[in-house]
This record gives sequence, C-alpha cells and structure tokens, in this order.
Amino acid sequence: MDPDLALVLGIVIGALSIPSILSALSDRRAPRASALTILIAGGWSSMLRRTNRRAMRWKRCRISL
Repeated sequence: MDPDLALVLGIVIGALSIPSILSALSDRRAPRASALTILIAGGWSSMLRRTNRRAMRWKRCRISL
C-alpha cells in the first residue's frame, strides 16, 4: 500500500472518531467505539512507519554502494 494513502486513511479515521469521543464523554459513557476507531487509525499509522523504514533502509544501502 502506498504510504501516502495509509497516512490519509489514518488521519481520516482518526478525525471521524473525535465526535464520537466528545459525545461519549458528554453523556458520561465509556468511549469504547471511539477507542476501537483510534486503534484502527493507529494501525494505519504504524503501517506507514514500517513502509517508510523499509524504504529508508534500501536508500541507505543504495547510497553506500
């Protein structure tokens, strides 16, 4: 998956969880669905970090040759 797409999906999913968090907190409920949504957004972000690390390692190897 393209790193840019993973970043955008993570940001969009994270932004969609904000109203749910605020609604749960104002009703004095536990924000369970919001927590799950934030975990999904974090997963997309970790995918982005792994992809960038692999690309950086390859670039370092190419430069050192």
